[in-house]
Amino acid sequence: MIEQSRQKIDSVLNEIKISTNIAVNNKIIQEFTVADDDYKRSFEIGTYVIDLMEYMRSFNSYVNGIVINDNLGRRVYSLSPANGDIFFFKST
Repeated sequence: MIEQSRQKIDSVLNEIKISTNIAVNNKIIQEFTVADDDYKRSFEIGTYVIDLMEYMRSFNSYVNGIVINDNLGRRVYSLSPANGDIFFFKST
């Protein structure tokens, strides 16, 4: 039973690692984190970013939310509460 638990934990951590690498290595996500133009961030790139975060959450059932921060403290969230998906941007 302990070995099964260890294998499950390893599997979950590997899925999280894969999801993280998807975001970190994605050129559009990188562009999103440095874009100064709010229109470009919200509409041109933002839709893709939210779709990618939704995909990343669906890939790993243990991830209920994802937050992407940039160097200026701006964030985009993708959360999955029990009653459905909620996505929103926050600029600071």
